[in-house]
Amino acid sequence: MKILLQKFIANKKSSSEQDTPQELNKDALDFEQSIAYMVAVSNRRAWTVAFVSIAVTLFLIIILFLLVPLKTVVPYVIRYDSTTGYTDIMTVMTEQNLHVDEAVSKYFVSQYVKLRESYYFETLQQDYDLVQLFGAQPVNDEYRMIYNGANSRDTRLGGNTMEKTEIISVVLGQSSGINTATVRIKILRYDKKDMKIRPKERNKVVTLSYEYAPNKTMKEVYRLNNPLGFRVLTYRIDDEVIR
Repeated sequence: MKILLQKFIANKKSSSEQDTPQELNKDALDFEQSIAYMVAVSNRRAWTVAFVSIAVTLFLIIILFLLVPLKTVVPYVIRYDSTTGYTDIMTVMTEQNLHVDEAVSKYFVSQYVKLRESYYFETLQQDYDLVQLFGAQPVNDEYRMIYNGANSRDTRLGGNTMEKTEIISVVLGQSSGINTATVRIKILRYDKKDMKIRPKERNKVVTLSYEYAPNKTMKEVYRLNNPLGFRVLTYRIDDEVIR
C-alpha cells in the first residue's frame, strides 16, 4: 500500500512538471490561430457570396433595361359607326407599323378616290384631268361616261350642288400578284345655298387595283402631280351593305 501511494505521488508530480507556463502559452496561441483561420475562411466565403450576388443583380438589371423597350403598352380606340354598324380600330401611324411604300400607296389610292367621287363645280375640269392622269385607259373610258349624255353628273348637279367624299378606311392587299385596295367612303351632298346635306349621306365601298410605273415617259407637268407613275387598273364602286 505504501508502495502504491508513492507511485501515485510520483506520477502526479511528473504530470505537474510537464504543464509548464510556456507549453500553456503555446496551446493558447494555437487555439487563437485556429480561431483566426476559421474567421478568415468564413470572411472569404462571405465576400465571395456577396460579389457573386452583386454580379448576378447587375446582370439582371442590364437584361431588364434591354427588355423594357421591347414591351410597350399601346392604347387604341374602337370606333363604331351607328349608321352601318361597322367597327374599326383607330391606330397611330408610326414607323414601326406603317412602311413608307404602304403610306404612299394609301395616299395615292385615297387621293384618286376623292378626286373621282367628289364634285366641285369650280374645280371640275382640274379634277377631271387629274383622274385621267391616274387611270389606265379602260378605267378612264368608264370615268368619261359619267360626264357624257343627258344624265351626266354635271348636268344633274349643276353649279349649286357640291359632293364631298370622306375616306373612312383604306385596306391594301394583293390578288395574284396585283396590288389591290378596298376603300370605304362616305359621300355627302350639299346645297351650296345653305350648305345643308341633301339628301342623306351615302356609304360606298370602292374596290380597285393599281400599279406603279415610275419609268414611264410623261410630260414634266404630269410628273409633278404623279411622280411615281401611279395608275389605277380596275375600279368598282358599290353601295355598302348595312347589317
